[in-house]
Amino acid sequence: MMRLIFILIAIMSIALIENSFAFDWNKCRKGVIPHSSWLFSAGLIVSSTSYISSTGECSMIGSITHNKKVFVAQNYIELMEDAAKGQGDYLEQYALMNNCNVLKYSNQIHQNYSHIFMTDDPESIYLGLEKHSCLERI
Repeated sequence: MMRLIFILIAIMSIALIENSFAFDWNKCRKGVIPHSSWLFSAGLIVSSTSYISSTGECSMIGSITHNKKVFVAQNYIELMEDAAKGQGDYLEQYALMNNCNVLKYSNQIHQNYSHIFMTDDPESIYLGLEKHSCLERI
């Protein structure tokens, strides 16, 4: 009996570990649920809970790369608006996440706006932002 319990615990642990590092762009987005507002609220609760608990599609497990992906997934609309203006809180925060000089990075992203924000797909935007490295580190 103890052996069976041990095997079940081992199987459950492996299943949990496998899923804890999953990252899903679509599930980490905020405000993109197309139907009713109660779904939107439920999505935010799941997303926040997953982030805080360090498991799930939007978990905080991982490196700065993972954190930047989550940031873009959840804030890509605001990043697009800031990049169009060449300044703003979201663009500033992303520059700081990259240890970049905020002013120079913001200008660089603004100048390359049409290449980075060709689509509203967060993964494509993240890859576009990552193509443009810091001109000056802080």
